[in-house]
Amino acid sequence: MRRNQITILSLLLSVAIAGCKDNDKIGDGGENPPVENLENYSKEPAFVFGMPGFENLKITTLISSSDKLSGSPEFVFAGQPDGAGFMKDDKSDGFLMISNHEITQSVSRVYLDKNFKPIKGEYIMDGTGGSTRLCSATLATPEEHGFSAFLTAGESGEESMVHKLDPLGSVAQRSDKNRVKPALGKASMENAVPLPKDVSNGKTYILIGEDQSYGSSHQSAGQLILYVADQQGEVTWIMASYTP
Repeated sequence: MRRNQITILSLLLSVAIAGCKDNDKIGDGGENPPVENLENYSKEPAFVFGMPGFENLKITTLISSSDKLSGSPEFVFAGQPDGAGFMKDDKSDGFLMISNHEITQSVSRVYLDKNFKPIKGEYIMDGTGGSTRLCSATLATPEEHGFSAFLTAGESGEESMVHKLDPLGSVAQRSDKNRVKPALGKASMENAVPLPKDVSNGKTYILIGEDQSYGSSHQSAGQLILYVADQQGEVTWIMASYTP
């Protein structure tokens, strides 16, 4: 997606609660928040504010390109973060944030402590591996989708494809160009969204939207692609495409 974008993420407490499930119930029958305390972790101020009617909204800053993380002082959180997903870090009591960065064609992995404070960052895909501008993304999880993958869609033209990354993969693979999935088609794509496993009945359904308007010269402009595979997490063939 072409747009000017501030290189800072402003997280709301409600987003943090929705993104990470916790089975420990609180007294009123709800769920305990997975994060005990959210603070302003970036040295940059928040560039968003609550509109009238949202006076109780708490806005906190998470990370900016100007921040230095204690566990990786040389890491720079790149500009134009677009798609992102959060997951528990099985090796600590914290979390992982997987983000794609549109203009640098890369995907970062930021380690957060139990209160969402960023402590370390690294790239699981760099500009060489990314090859094209990366638009939005979806983090598929075994709990929700039956498989684990970070699906990030290229949008640099008709030959762009979807990358399927292991969110826990080695940084040694960051320049690997072979993680695109031609079976998901070629187009200037906005996002590749797998359906939850409770409606996919053991199969894989991935919806992919095209980001170009009919006024462009792209052959794939305006198409909606539906990918179907017989196995959960399998990326092998195109079932159908639909042009509205």
